[in-house]
Amino acid sequence: MENPHTRRMKTFAAVLFLAMVTACSMLPAVGPSKKQIYEGSVQRSGNSFVVEVDDHVTREANSINHCALIPHSRTLG
Repeated sequence: MENPHTRRMKTFAAVLFLAMVTACSMLPAVGPSKKQIYEGSVQRSGNSFVVEVDDHVTREANSINHCALIPHSRTLG
């Protein structure tokens, strides 16, 4: 025969585990999913452009003179 205290502890542990697993589904997402991003794209009547980034795009983005993007950026800081 099982001890009533042990049975209560097992029941409490099971309820606690289920509560923790349920709470995980209520956490906010880290960011938008791929599907959400594409739904907001111009191709689907949204207001954003989706650009596939490859090695060429990365090289071009790194070669931009960032100081030239902001006029008088040297006087800002």
